[in-house]
Amino acid sequence: MCDDCDWEAEIERCNELIDLCDEVPERGEEFASSVQEKAESIAATIEAREHVTERQTQAIDNMMAGVERWLDRGD
Repeated sequence: MCDDCDWEAEIERCNELIDLCDEVPERGEEFASSVQEKAESIAATIEAREHVTERQTQAIDNMMAGVERWLDRGD
């Protein structure tokens, strides 16, 4: 376990991101599906290593921003 990072919080963020993808409008389904797959993979890696890297955190941030843009657009 890593004492220097909050890896469990990042797993929770991945789970939140996965849930948000279900709210993306139909025309963004392909994007949302891709984000879900990547978030699941990142979460699995973080959990297995009990550590999160800066690049993983950045990737989660970027995916979250992309999903939020889709949600802000609406249908």
